[in-house]
Amino acid sequence: EITFLTNFLYTEIKIKDNGIGIFKNLENNFQLIEPQYALLELFKGKLTSDPSRHSGEGIFFTSRMFDFFRIRSGFYSFSKDISPDLWVIETMQKKLKGTEITLRLDNHSERQINDVFFKYVVGDDFKFAKTDVRIQLAEYGDEYLVSRSQAKRILLRLEKFTEVMFDFKNIENIGPAFADELFRVSKNTYPKLEIKYCNAGRVVEIFIKKALNADR
Repeated sequence: EITFLTNFLYTEIKIKDNGIGIFKNLENNFQLIEPQYALLELFKGKLTSDPSRHSGEGIFFTSRMFDFFRIRSGFYSFSKDISPDLWVIETMQKKLKGTEITLRLDNHSERQINDVFFKYVVGDDFKFAKTDVRIQLAEYGDEYLVSRSQAKRILLRLEKFTEVMFDFKNIENIGPAFADELFRVSKNTYPKLEIKYCNAGRVVEIFIKKALNADR
């Protein structure tokens, strides 16, 4: 089912199917026990349950091209809004069969497809080799990011890329073991991966710099 809406402010496309649901599909194929973990992997890019038919780049690029992106399935809803920069994960009271995707674009947007595309590709062959990870997606419930296992969850599959930007927006605190695994130990695990970070608050910055300077 596809619906199209346009008004003075924006244009919106909504696509809905009645399949197994995107979160359930990823759970079955990749043993991801929580929908939030599925979102984390989806937004890294290059995640596909059928590599012979698609590359796993669709949701990654589409979600970054539109001003508003929402994905709903089962009991879960995830939305990201470019302005303000807001990522929201919610539990719905009523189960939604299948998957529903909402895409919304400001009618006066000056964003071009290539503006998004070239940010994440490298080389003459335009290989999709850069990604960014919203660390917020690694937080589950009320847990803090303190353990090495949590950092390893974030680092999963990043060997497929040459550069990653860790975005710490809305993260108030992290633990030293988490930071050490994410920034120091990862250099040995992923020697070809360039790791960058942004939007780190004062406390988070302290632990990141501590980890980066540990071998000096």
